[in-house]
Amino acid sequence: MTEALPAAPRYLNETEDPRTLDPGESDRLLATAPWRRFAVIGDSVAAGAGEDVDGYGSGGWADRIAAAVKSATGSLEYLNLGKRGLLLSEVREQQLARALAFEPDLAVVACGGNDVLRRDFDPDRFTRAFTDLVAEFTRREITVITVGVFDISRAGFLPSRLSALLGPKVRTFSERTARVAAELGAVHFSLTWLDAAEDPSIWSEDHLHINGRGNAIAAAVAIRELAGRLGTDARFPRK
Repeated sequence: MTEALPAAPRYLNETEDPRTLDPGESDRLLATAPWRRFAVIGDSVAAGAGEDVDGYGSGGWADRIAAAVKSATGSLEYLNLGKRGLLLSEVREQQLARALAFEPDLAVVACGGNDVLRRDFDPDRFTRAFTDLVAEFTRREITVITVGVFDISRAGFLPSRLSALLGPKVRTFSERTARVAAELGAVHFSLTWLDAAEDPSIWSEDHLHINGRGNAIAAAVAIRELAGRLGTDARFPRK
């Protein structure tokens, strides 16, 4: 059984939140973005599960990236195939072909969290499967975004024994996804070591997913990391 979330101060709105993007920041960061077709595959992390929060925009972090790119460039086709509860193998079986058929030039691959929750989670087996999945995009010269999720063991509402079990697995998952991204040239953003995980105001009522504020924070980290690719990749010179 989880424990009740402690009370925490809430910001009045997203504009005042020091952890989110400043007004107009994403337009400035992504002004030269070349991407016009954006596909997302994965589990609930990709789908953006979690309730909205008053004063914050709606949608998951991937939806927010799509909106930011479209706002900055004026054009973006978007397909999000994320679905709750899927293992990595199921994401590949059910979503990969549809995503590739969409012919994206930008993609999110966000899965593996449900694999981590299984008792038989094998980091090496996961790494091989995740590498193969991300490579399906990078070998087609599609820019890929991967994510290291918030460390829920730091949230403060799980029993201590469960936190002690989950923490190392979440950190291993994040380290392995980061390693794959580095090897394949994907854009990785990590939330795992952010102290925001200890702030109860980012977590959904289900004590498993992040809420609207959590998604706004995740999107801010992702957009800044994605913008860093512009100008450092020869395919995307700054104007």
